[in-house]
Amino acid sequence: MSGELAHSPLRKRRDGGRVERRSESDGSPEREPGDAGQQEQHANREVATPHTTSPTIRRATIRRAGSVIGPAYRRVMFLPTRCPLCATIGPAPCGSCARQLERAPAVPAIAGCTSIGACYRYDDAARSMMLAFKYRNRRDIVAFCARALAAMAPPVDLVTWAPSTAVRVRDRGFDQAEVLARAVARVLRVPTASTLRRVGAGHQTGLDAAARRVGPVFEARAPRVAGRGVLLIDDIVTTGSTFAQAASALGAGGALAVHARACCWTPPGRGRHEPGRERTVRLGCGGVGGVES
Repeated sequence: MSGELAHSPLRKRRDGGRVERRSESDGSPEREPGDAGQQEQHANREVATPHTTSPTIRRATIRRAGSVIGPAYRRVMFLPTRCPLCATIGPAPCGSCARQLERAPAVPAIAGCTSIGACYRYDDAARSMMLAFKYRNRRDIVAFCARALAAMAPPVDLVTWAPSTAVRVRDRGFDQAEVLARAVARVLRVPTASTLRRVGAGHQTGLDAAARRVGPVFEARAPRVAGRGVLLIDDIVTTGSTFAQAASALGAGGALAVHARACCWTPPGRGRHEPGRERTVRLGCGGVGGVES
């Protein structure tokens, strides 16, 4: 019996704890279940098509691709940045257009704000740039604006924003003040949080000065601001009523200081028009116009 098993093509032998079976046809080893053959099939099952891979695998693949391509190459090849004013490929805004931005003068004091300031006058180039951001989703200017806002910010514990209405956020797809505030917080390396809730559905755009002075109504989330110095961000300050109401709510919530900063300040007599009247404005990119309402 032992001799027959020794010469059988189906003989089994143990080699390092692994079982091997010889084929009758060519004498090649046959793998038992659980051996390398099954492991190879299992590995093949893991190589799935893109629509069947898990989110974790897809993110890892994207990260690997990004490390090979490089951030500069990705920015130029796939997401080219253009100046919102002259449409030139490169920084947003480009150096030539950035020099057209006029620095804002000292903004009059606003009740409830420890300090207040703005980067640029809401006029000509700055106006076209901000309208492109708000109404054409040109977020490539956010980094430029965030650096300017951070440069004039005092030391704070928290960055927040004056939220827009739910209707505006739904129409635009984002809250421009929130986008700016989060970018400023990244530059300053301080926390950011949503600390204000807007009460009511009214918005400021399209209102005359008298209606704007009434301002929106805010409620503060007190636990997030109590005992902290807060940097309050908005895109444009006109009459200052939004800052005044937001600062009042933050103060009621226990904020130690509220420093208000806006990207642009509207000079007296500019940007105020009758309610409901639409104005066509030049957005600067190839002569394309838009509507501010």
